[in-house]
Amino acid sequence: MAAPGDLELIRDFINTLDVLPDTDKIGDPASLASWLAEHRLVPTQPTLTEEDLERARSLREALRGLLLANAGFPLAPEAAEAFDDAVGSARFRVRADEAGRLELLPTDAGGLEGVQNATMRVGIVDNDPWTRMEDGRASGIEVELLKDFARELGADTTFVPGTTPELLEAAKEAEVDVLVGGFTSTSPGVSEGKEAGVTGTYLTTRFVVGVPPDRPTFDDPSGRKIAVERIDTTAAMLKEEGAVPVEDLSTAEMPIAAYEWQLPVVC
Repeated sequence: MAAPGDLELIRDFINTLDVLPDTDKIGDPASLASWLAEHRLVPTQPTLTEEDLERARSLREALRGLLLANAGFPLAPEAAEAFDDAVGSARFRVRADEAGRLELLPTDAGGLEGVQNATMRVGIVDNDPWTRMEDGRASGIEVELLKDFARELGADTTFVPGTTPELLEAAKEAEVDVLVGGFTSTSPGVSEGKEAGVTGTYLTTRFVVGVPPDRPTFDDPSGRKIAVERIDTTAAMLKEEGAVPVEDLSTAEMPIAAYEWQLPVVC
C-alpha cells in the first residue's frame, strides 16, 4: 500500500535501510547520488562526498524517529536534534494551486547568504581546461577558483555535472547555486543573462592560429585545414573565414587553433 502524495517519497527514503537483512541502498556516496537522481530530486546525478552521505543517513534516522513518535512511541532527543541540523539552513516558499491547496517548495536563498557556512552546489559543464569531470572528480581552473571562493565563505562544495540547458533549469529551481563551464561573452544561453546572472570578466584571452616552426605563416585561412581541440564556437568562426576545422591536435603537419598560452605546448 502506497503512502499518500509526497509521503511515499519519505517512506522510500526511510526504507533505503532494510533493518532485518541489514542492507543499505545508500551505502556509499555513489549509491546516494543514484537514489537522488532516480527519484528526480536532482537534475543530474551529482558527485557526493562521505560527509553528504553521513548527513543523508542522519536525516533518514531522524525521520524514522519522528514517524515512530507520531505513532505513539517516545521521541529520542537525538532524532529531533538531527532533524533540526539537517533542515536548519533550508529555505522555502509557499505556492497555492488552482484548487487553493498550499504547497511548500524550496526557494533560492538569495546571494551568498544561502551558502555561507553550508554547501555551495556548483553546476559544472565539462569544458577543459576551465572545467573537467573525470571519474566523478571535478577539476580545472574555474573549479579551483570556486573552491577558494567557497573556503572564504566557510562553505563546502559539491559538483553537479550536466549540460548548460540542464543546469540553467536547475539554477532556476534553486537546485544549484552557481554554474561554471568556461563560459564566454558569446556562450549560448548564458551570455544573454536571461536565465542566470553572469559574473564580470575575470580573464580576457583569444584564439590564434599557430603553424609548425618549419612552415610559413599566412593571413588568409581560406581552404586550409586547421586543427582544433573540439568542434565548437572556434571551429564555427574558422568556417566563417573559409577554413576547414579538423578535430585532431595530434598531427604536427597542420596549423593549430588554440589559446595563445597553449601554443607552446601543443606545437
